[in-house]
Amino acid sequence: KKENARLLKWQDMVFSKKSGGASAEADNEIDQQIHHWNIVKNHRKLKSRIRKGVPQQLRGTIWQNLSGARERRKIECARYGSK
Repeated sequence: KKENARLLKWQDMVFSKKSGGASAEADNEIDQQIHHWNIVKNHRKLKSRIRKGVPQQLRGTIWQNLSGARERRKIECARYGSK
């Protein structure tokens, strides 16, 4: 029960209402997702939620975005012309 409640809180904070949490494949959607994550990085509860633990289902997505890996990948793909 606690795990599900925590997962729902993370999903509400992390996924923008526009994307609905779907994986973004188009460049425009990726840009929107990166922009949204830049806002989420400053969320007042982010630090405490990370300390409590990132739910397993979201761990990969959370860390890719917080570390800047997704943004860096987009830059590198544009530079070398691959996906």
